Amino acid sequence: TAVGVDSRPAPDLTRLVCARAAALRPQPASRVDTLDRLVAGMVDQELVELTYASFEGKEMTLVVEPLTLVFDDFGLHVIARGVIGDDAAESRLHTFRLYAVSRILACTATDKSFHYPPSDEYDPRTLFANCFGLFLPPPGSEPEEVELRFSSGWRTYLQHTQLHPSQTHSQNANGQATLKLRLHVTLDLVQWL
Repeated sequence: TAVGVDSRPAPDLTRLVCARAAALRPQPASRVDTLDRLVAGMVDQELVELTYASFEGKEMTLVVEPLTLVFDDFGLHVIARGVIGDDAAESRLHTFRLYAVSRILACTATDKSFHYPPSDEYDPRTLFANCFGLFLPPPGSEPEEVELRFSSGWRTYLQHTQLHPSQTHSQNANGQATLKLRLHVTLDLVQWL
């Protein structure tokens, strides 16, 4: 047993912090293997081939540049850029997409390399800057001004909870709370509403 202050037993660190995010829960062995291959692809800058089940259940096989692991309340995700074409020199790149690691059915290393994009071309913080949550907007879309009105009972919650960095809040004469946001209107925002 570790000793803390004044010879008292040190508290059990696993009880001092409780992470409820699904991404931090123990993962099945097959998912750990997938994560190992994704991380190796990121570090070694090698393309990986994914067999992926879409949200609707459609299976697809694609070759991607794995770029960033994202830990979220709903699980682990990887931001990757898909590659079109067999010849790496001639291939074109898709836009950045988010893939749920839990829906990656197979992940295979390839012998093809890629160059990790420079920060002025790709930064995950910039990618999510105008998003409510994890859903990425369609390419070329612009953030919108969103104004939401809540009953007065929501006022304290809205004053003390940052739902998005762009948020501002106010209260009208009737006590209603108004929340203003500038972001992309994506499915996760609609679901939250």
